Amino acid sequence: MKLRITSEDLRLRLAPEDTASIAAGERVRETLRLPDGDVHVELLCEGREIGAALVGDTVCVRIPVAQATRWASGDEVALTAELPNSRIVIEKDLRSS
Repeated sequence: MKLRITSEDLRLRLAPEDTASIAAGERVRETLRLPDGDVHVELLCEGREIGAALVGDTVCVRIPVAQATRWASGDEVALTAELPNSRIVIEKDLRSS
C-alpha cells in the first residue's frame, strides 16, 4: 500500500495483493518506523460508510465489506469519500512494480 497525505486528503493506493486482501475481507496495514516510534495506517473492512479515525498511533480507514468486495473485483479504479475536513481516496495500483 502506498500512502499520500496532504492537508486535504489521504490517498491509499493498493497493490494487487492488497486489493485481493480487501476482497477477502482482510485488513491491510502499513507501518512507518520512526526513531521515536511507529506510525501505522490500516484499511479495514467494516462500518457502514468509508471513514477514518486516529486511534493511538494508527490511522484507521474503514470501508464497508460489501462495497470493498464489489470494488476489489470490479472495474472501478477509485473510491472517494468526502469527510467534513478532508477526503479519502482508495485506489487500485494498476501499474506493475
